[in-house]
Amino acid sequence: GFNGHEIWEQNRALCDAVIYESFAFGFNGSFLPASIVNNHIEAVSRDQKPVWLADTAWPLSPDLDRVAELTWAMSLMCDGPNRTARTPTADNFFAPHKVTRLALGSPLAPPLQSQPWAGGCRWSRRFASGLALLNYEPTAWSVRADGTYWDYRGQRYTPAAKVELPAYSGKALITKWYT
Repeated sequence: GFNGHEIWEQNRALCDAVIYESFAFGFNGSFLPASIVNNHIEAVSRDQKPVWLADTAWPLSPDLDRVAELTWAMSLMCDGPNRTARTPTADNFFAPHKVTRLALGSPLAPPLQSQPWAGGCRWSRRFASGLALLNYEPTAWSVRADGTYWDYRGQRYTPAAKVELPAYSGKALITKWYT
């Protein structure tokens, strides 16, 4: 299990869902080490129960849109293998934020770490109707779109276009824009 303590595991078995606190940020609002976040994603994405992430500590000067996209991308990486679809309004602290209204559908594969041998924290995950990207690193990451996608702002990415992710950011992309 994630925690590994016998009492915690026994009590957890009685729960319908699991909430993980301080998933993206430490208690003082700082970014966690990449190794901890990688361990979180690897463990939580295999969880058979619905997973909710609760991050109540933010960087001191938060850009709400960036923080919402980052934590939403982390949440998308953590969908368990048996989840059939996202329920954005219930699954994340930022549920009222427009990024969480993107209907990505069911996960098609486990999250994929980019260059795990390098110890970095860059992840992607395919969904029935989209793609989630997570850059939990202090440097930017550029990814080439493999199809046509839109972000929550309506920005369109055509095939082979660069999707730029600044340091400590995430992106949820959908394959069909709602009109």
